[in-house]
Amino acid sequence: KYKCNAGAIQCWNALQDELGIMPCAANALLNDKGIPLVCSMARKMGVNYYVLARKAPKLYMQNVVKFDVTSITTRGQQSLYLDGKGAANLKGKRVLIVDDVISTGASLRALEQLVEAAGGNIVGKMTVLAEGEAADRKDIIYLEKLPLFDKEGNAL
Repeated sequence: KYKCNAGAIQCWNALQDELGIMPCAANALLNDKGIPLVCSMARKMGVNYYVLARKAPKLYMQNVVKFDVTSITTRGQQSLYLDGKGAANLKGKRVLIVDDVISTGASLRALEQLVEAAGGNIVGKMTVLAEGEAADRKDIIYLEKLPLFDKEGNAL
């Protein structure tokens, strides 16, 4: 019915055990891979609306808010876009930022700028996987550390 998958629901249960339920009024995330996760989280929290930041503008988007960022996962400059209606719905709201993987944090910083430009109040940052040094950050909550490997396949 909601096109959410069970893996996403299980991820939220694990994050809920870590955090408890946060009274957030909106959720934001970076790309399509996280939609089932944030959909499930929003349902579990009783929130019927979430905002998607996109890596490219979509036809339905109007009055787009844009931020540029350099990211290792996309190798170079990328832009993040937020629909004007989504941006308006963030104004004055408590926002939980959700991403599937955080590496350098560059995309996360761009998303924080988008939310702040829209007038949202960021109350938390979550990810399923933290890659490399991101696992040492105190400002994000994650489920598992994603190890890094050298060219020979040895864990760093």
